[in-house]
Amino acid sequence: MAQKIQEELGALEIQQEDIERRIARLKQTLVGLAPLSEPPDGGLLRSFRSALDSMSLTDAVRQILQAASTPLAPVEIKQQLLNMGKDLSDQKNVMASIHSLLKRLVGSGEIEQVGNGLTYQWRTRRVRARIPSRRRLRGSPSSFGGGPVAENT
Repeated sequence: MAQKIQEELGALEIQQEDIERRIARLKQTLVGLAPLSEPPDGGLLRSFRSALDSMSLTDAVRQILQAASTPLAPVEIKQQLLNMGKDLSDQKNVMASIHSLLKRLVGSGEIEQVGNGLTYQWRTRRVRARIPSRRRLRGSPSSFGGGPVAENT
Protein backbone atom coordinates (compact mmCIF):
# COMPACT_ATOMS: atom_id res chain seq x y z
CA MET A 1 0.00 0.00 0.00
CA ALA A 2 2.78 2.44 0.93
CA GLN A 3 4.56 1.67 -2.35
CA LYS A 4 1.45 2.58 -4.38
CA ILE A 5 1.06 5.82 -2.43
CA GLN A 6 4.72 6.67 -3.06
CA GLU A 7 4.32 5.99 -6.78
CA GLU A 8 1.18 8.12 -7.02
CA LEU A 9 2.80 10.93 -5.05
CA GLY A 10 5.84 10.83 -7.34
CA ALA A 11 3.64 10.95 -10.44
CA LEU A 12 1.64 13.87 -9.04
CA GLU A 13 4.81 15.81 -8.21
CA ILE A 14 5.99 15.37 -11.80
CA GLN A 15 2.61 16.59 -13.09
CA GLN A 16 2.75 19.57 -10.72
CA GLU A 17 6.18 20.55 -12.01
CA ASP A 18 5.02 20.26 -15.63
CA ILE A 19 1.97 22.40 -14.87
CA GLU A 20 4.10 25.06 -13.13
CA ARG A 21 6.41 25.25 -16.16
CA ARG A 22 3.41 25.55 -18.49
CA ILE A 23 1.95 28.35 -16.35
CA ALA A 24 5.27 30.22 -16.47
CA ARG A 25 5.39 29.86 -20.27
CA LEU A 26 1.83 31.13 -20.62
CA LYS A 27 2.60 34.13 -18.41
CA GLN A 28 5.62 34.95 -20.56
CA THR A 29 3.47 34.68 -23.67
CA LEU A 30 0.82 37.01 -22.21
CA VAL A 31 3.46 39.54 -21.24
CA GLY A 32 4.72 39.50 -24.82
CA LEU A 33 1.23 39.77 -26.34
CA ALA A 34 -0.20 42.39 -23.98
CA PRO A 35 1.08 45.44 -25.91
CA LEU A 36 -0.45 44.07 -29.12
CA SER A 37 -3.83 43.14 -27.71
CA GLU A 38 -5.15 46.46 -26.41
CA PRO A 39 -4.62 50.18 -26.67
CA PRO A 40 -1.80 51.42 -24.41
CA ASP A 41 -4.26 52.45 -21.70
CA GLY A 42 -6.12 49.09 -21.76
CA GLY A 43 -6.85 47.10 -18.63
CA LEU A 44 -4.89 43.97 -19.56
CA LEU A 45 -1.69 45.86 -20.22
CA ARG A 46 -2.17 47.93 -17.07
CA SER A 47 -2.64 44.83 -14.94
CA PHE A 48 0.50 43.23 -16.41
CA ARG A 49 2.50 46.39 -15.80
CA SER A 50 1.27 46.50 -12.23
CA ALA A 51 2.15 42.85 -11.64
CA LEU A 52 5.53 43.30 -13.31
CA ASP A 53 6.34 46.41 -11.28
CA SER A 54 5.57 44.62 -8.03
CA MET A 55 7.56 41.50 -9.03
CA SER A 56 11.05 41.33 -7.57
CA LEU A 57 14.04 40.91 -9.87
CA THR A 58 14.56 37.41 -8.46
CA ASP A 59 10.96 36.39 -9.12
CA ALA A 60 11.16 37.76 -12.67
CA VAL A 61 14.33 35.74 -13.32
CA ARG A 62 12.67 32.65 -11.82
CA GLN A 63 9.74 33.07 -14.20
CA ILE A 64 12.06 33.56 -17.19
CA LEU A 65 14.11 30.45 -16.40
CA GLN A 66 11.06 28.36 -15.62
CA ALA A 67 9.52 29.30 -18.97
CA ALA A 68 12.71 28.87 -21.01
CA SER A 69 12.97 25.76 -23.16
CA THR A 70 16.77 26.05 -23.39
CA PRO A 71 19.45 27.18 -20.93
CA LEU A 72 20.05 30.94 -20.86
CA ALA A 73 23.19 33.02 -20.39
CA PRO A 74 23.08 35.97 -17.97
CA VAL A 75 23.08 38.42 -20.90
CA GLU A 76 20.05 36.62 -22.39
CA ILE A 77 18.29 36.79 -19.03
CA LYS A 78 18.91 40.56 -18.93
CA GLN A 79 17.47 40.89 -22.44
CA GLN A 80 14.41 38.85 -21.44
CA LEU A 81 13.90 41.14 -18.44
CA LEU A 82 14.03 44.17 -20.72
CA ASN A 83 11.74 42.49 -23.28
CA MET A 84 9.12 41.87 -20.62
CA GLY A 85 9.28 45.54 -19.62
CA LYS A 86 11.03 45.11 -16.28
CA ASP A 87 12.39 48.45 -15.05
CA LEU A 88 16.06 47.92 -14.24
CA SER A 89 16.91 51.58 -13.69
CA ASP A 90 17.12 51.10 -9.92
CA GLN A 91 20.02 48.65 -10.36
CA LYS A 92 23.47 50.24 -10.20
CA ASN A 93 25.07 47.30 -12.03
CA VAL A 94 22.40 45.12 -13.62
CA MET A 95 24.73 42.32 -14.68
CA ALA A 96 26.30 42.10 -11.20
CA SER A 97 22.80 41.85 -9.70
CA ILE A 98 21.82 39.13 -12.18
CA HIS A 99 25.01 37.13 -11.52
CA SER A 100 24.51 37.47 -7.77
CA LEU A 101 20.91 36.28 -7.82
CA LEU A 102 21.79 33.42 -10.20
CA LYS A 103 24.44 32.29 -7.72
CA ARG A 104 21.86 32.38 -4.90
CA LEU A 105 19.33 30.40 -6.98
CA VAL A 106 22.00 27.79 -7.79
CA GLY A 107 22.88 27.59 -4.09
CA SER A 108 19.24 27.05 -3.14
CA GLY A 109 18.87 24.31 -5.75
CA GLU A 110 16.20 26.11 -7.80
CA ILE A 111 18.35 26.37 -10.92
CA GLU A 112 21.48 24.70 -12.23
CA GLN A 113 24.48 25.74 -14.26
CA VAL A 114 25.00 23.97 -17.57
CA GLY A 115 27.36 24.38 -20.52
CA ASN A 116 30.58 24.71 -18.50
CA GLY A 117 28.79 27.03 -16.07
CA LEU A 118 28.05 29.64 -18.73
CA THR A 119 24.27 29.13 -18.91
CA TYR A 120 21.48 28.45 -16.44
CA GLN A 121 18.28 26.44 -16.50
CA TRP A 122 15.38 25.70 -14.20
CA ARG A 123 16.13 22.61 -12.19
CA THR A 124 13.57 19.88 -12.58
CA ARG A 125 12.75 18.15 -9.33
CA ARG A 126 11.74 14.72 -10.50
CA VAL A 127 12.27 13.18 -7.09
CA ARG A 128 10.05 10.54 -5.56
CA ALA A 129 8.64 11.07 -2.11
CA ARG A 130 10.18 8.93 0.59
CA ILE A 131 8.54 7.40 3.62
CA PRO A 132 10.66 6.88 6.76
CA SER A 133 11.10 3.38 8.06
CA ARG A 134 9.35 2.29 11.22
CA ARG A 135 12.69 1.81 12.94
CA ARG A 136 13.67 5.41 12.23
CA LEU A 137 10.31 6.74 13.40
CA ARG A 138 10.48 4.89 16.70
CA GLY A 139 14.11 5.52 17.46
CA SER A 140 14.76 9.06 16.32
CA PRO A 141 12.84 12.07 17.57
CA SER A 142 14.70 14.19 14.99
CA SER A 143 12.69 12.51 12.24
CA PHE A 144 9.66 14.49 13.41
CA GLY A 145 11.30 17.91 13.02
CA GLY A 146 9.78 18.75 9.65
CA GLY A 147 13.05 18.40 7.75
CA PRO A 148 13.73 16.06 4.86
CA VAL A 149 12.37 12.57 5.28
CA ALA A 150 14.99 9.83 5.37
CA GLU A 151 15.03 6.96 2.92
CA ASN A 152 13.84 3.59 4.10
CA THR A 153 16.65 1.78 5.86
